[in-house]
Amino acid sequence: MARSGERKRSGCKAGRDLILSGLEAADETIFRDLSRLLQAEGEIFEQFAERAARKAAPRRRGGLYQRFYGGAFRQLQDAGGSRKGDILEEATELLFSENGVPYVRTLPGTQATAGEPFGITVQPAPDFILHDGTTARGLLECKSAGDGGTARDKAGRFSNLRREAQRLGGIPVIAVLEGLGWRRVNDALGPVVRDCDGRVFTMSNLSDLLEVEPVAGLRGTA
Repeated sequence: MARSGERKRSGCKAGRDLILSGLEAADETIFRDLSRLLQAEGEIFEQFAERAARKAAPRRRGGLYQRFYGGAFRQLQDAGGSRKGDILEEATELLFSENGVPYVRTLPGTQATAGEPFGITVQPAPDFILHDGTTARGLLECKSAGDGGTARDKAGRFSNLRREAQRLGGIPVIAVLEGLGWRRVNDALGPVVRDCDGRVFTMSNLSDLLEVEPVAGLRGTA
């Protein structure tokens, strides 16, 4: 039992260290707030590791120890993913506000109605609708993906936005992406670049968005 407990503790520590090392390797600006969240809630990992170590679980040799501690990782990943998405949207909103770009940001509870004034029917509405006061001029979506599978699943959202943009007369679709998952190219990043006609940005080059239409033409009109 003692050796089994050691293996479980070791597995928990290895998983925790893997997540933390991934964060350290990522963009410092993007993950500053998330790192603080991890630090504040870090005891979650220790509590679940200790609980797993105390369990005398009847698992066959080579058992999947994630069954013991995976819930904690999942909770933290979900909370962190939401916060990372907020950071992307807040940075984008700040850029638009400081440069007089008119926009509507879709907030929780408004996903079904935010696009109505502009004839946008895709559900949920994109994170940002760029407009000239009466007409939608662009659709912008922020997406965070910590792994390739997540990035692949989220890439389909841009295909839906492209169809909507074409229905609205061919207005641009813009992506603001974050996360190591977008290193997956063939069925994740590649389709996003295609659906956005290359209008893909990250936190490191977000200011370049000001030089791209329709943002450039709307700048200073808010």
